[in-house]
Amino acid sequence: MGGLRATEGSGKLRLEGGHFRLADFGLKLPQGRFLLSEFDADLNQDPFAYQLALRVDPLDTNAVLAAGPGGGFGPGVLSFKATGTGSKTHEMEGEGTLSLAAGRLPASPVFTAIETVLGRATLQGSAYQPVTVAFKIEEDRVHMAPFELKTSLLALGISGWADLSGPLGLQVAVRAPRDAVAKAHVPTAILNVVDKGGWVTVPLRVRGTPASPQVIPDNEELRVQALEAAQKALQQKIQQQFNQALGKMFGKR
Repeated sequence: MGGLRATEGSGKLRLEGGHFRLADFGLKLPQGRFLLSEFDADLNQDPFAYQLALRVDPLDTNAVLAAGPGGGFGPGVLSFKATGTGSKTHEMEGEGTLSLAAGRLPASPVFTAIETVLGRATLQGSAYQPVTVAFKIEEDRVHMAPFELKTSLLALGISGWADLSGPLGLQVAVRAPRDAVAKAHVPTAILNVVDKGGWVTVPLRVRGTPASPQVIPDNEELRVQALEAAQKALQQKIQQQFNQALGKMFGKR
């Protein structure tokens, strides 16, 4: 199904009443050891309908996420439930979670492209904290719920989708120290919006494919941030003028 190739399998198999059922069925795949705790295919219809529940522990996340030479990601644990019809993944709908153990960000094209936009920040090789990603699959696209990947230098707030055939549609909000971002690649208006810790937030869009990504500033989100910054500056100015007026009224200079 979906081009997966197994080298061996073991578990409980049952064929009855036009239903093909597997229970606690283990599959050895290149990406890790799959455990199908449930698989029920209704062969009474064409194409057949099925439901499944699986767990992969450990998962070779470097192979699945195309980490590139040397890898870097820690091992993962994948839990997934789905329903569908036929042998094509396009008809499958499901949801699950991917828990990623701590590791170091690999030298992937996506991280390289983000580094180029930021200017001074180094992502490749940075240690990151464990993270769990919730996702849904429909029409051959993996839709990721918002999550934050925290490294030793900065934090990446990520959401969006990845098509099983390659294309990406991700939103990435990079929170980084002000001095880790080069002016030449990020609008000055955003660099001036610094929080109390001296960090800035740079919104990006990732398009293209994992092998050939296109990372550009998210202009729509940049406009929202610029408007919020202007409103905040205006409120602070009004408050300052109000405080000065009160000081004069009560004889405070």
